Amino acid sequence: MPNHRHPPSSVSKDVHVNHRRCMEALDTYRLEAVGVEALANAANDAATRLPFPADARQRQIFDRLYVLVVKAADAAAALVARGDEIIDEFTAQIEEQEAAPVSES
Repeated sequence: MPNHRHPPSSVSKDVHVNHRRCMEALDTYRLEAVGVEALANAANDAATRLPFPADARQRQIFDRLYVLVVKAADAAAALVARGDEIIDEFTAQIEEQEAAPVSES
């Protein structure tokens, strides 16, 4: 298998990353997570406004629904919080790189 890989004969020395595109992608991710969190919280609010179940079977169905909604809301909130952490870390890294002196080889 002599022709397994054909690496390029030269590699670009341009190591610049488009930070703006990365930040836009992170912001888009965060906005989607916020939308999911809002939807989960609205479902949670709607579930708490349902009438009290009349019998044990209805109570069981209500409890399952409520548990699922609460877990979805908690997971969405954690997703938003993690998105905020990632954006903060990335912003700090960009600022650190921009503050560092540029060395030319």
